[in-house]
Amino acid sequence: MGMKTTQQRAIIKTHNLGYPRIGEQRELKKATEAYWKGKLSLDELLATGKTLRELNWKKQQAAGIDLIPVNDFSFYDQMLDMVCLLGNVPPRFQWKGGKTDLNTAFTIARGTQGGASSTEHTHDAHCDGCEKSVSTYAGEMTKWLDTNYHYIVPEFRKDTTFALGDTKVFDELAEAQALGINAKPVLIGPVTYLSFGKVQDPENPDVDPFGLLDKLLNVYEAIIGKLTAAGAAWIQLDEPVLSLDLTDKQRTALKLPTTASPRLRVRRSCSSQPISAVFATI
Repeated sequence: MGMKTTQQRAIIKTHNLGYPRIGEQRELKKATEAYWKGKLSLDELLATGKTLRELNWKKQQAAGIDLIPVNDFSFYDQMLDMVCLLGNVPPRFQWKGGKTDLNTAFTIARGTQGGASSTEHTHDAHCDGCEKSVSTYAGEMTKWLDTNYHYIVPEFRKDTTFALGDTKVFDELAEAQALGINAKPVLIGPVTYLSFGKVQDPENPDVDPFGLLDKLLNVYEAIIGKLTAAGAAWIQLDEPVLSLDLTDKQRTALKLPTTASPRLRVRRSCSSQPISAVFATI
């Protein structure tokens, strides 16, 4: 029997789950509020975000972090970003499909007198003759677990569909790579997404969100495949639902080889996928 003459040693890598995005002087909050008041242009707001991301990434790089999170940055909240990424815009916002944008997210978060596409959005000093539409209420906001942070609650209906609706995570990955950052994209996991959402379907109030899991996973697979193709060696899935008392449906979604995390691993190609459960122990 032959013996190995060399040993493969595990290489320890350091990483963190996310980095504060508001800025040392609350630059993000100030810029966002200025934009809402019409005192800052969209380009200026986006530039503020880009500056903060670069500063945050370089701080982590200088501290010796091996895998630096991207897509942990948000102008509002990460769950709302997932709503846009998954094309899960509630129908009352009259989104026409295609690519969402920052105004889409703000429209869902704040309500509107317009629609939620890049041409139908909250109307302010930056509108350029866009078509107005009906008024509607904002998405529901609730606490993120037991923290003082809040998120916009995803909404589900019997006829809910999912489709790749945003490029934010891909854009920020490319942005980090261009700066020489070893980037690790961060996504809220599918089981948490369904668990933390809410059925908003008066005609079908008993809809089971987990009946949408297969359709949802199709889009997650596409996202992970695209991130892997773009060079992401690691992709972090945040599943804080793991720190809660799980229902049978949640356990099934997490464990069955045809669903959730195991199914996504099949699509990961050369990428690795750490799964995090923040705020509590498993």
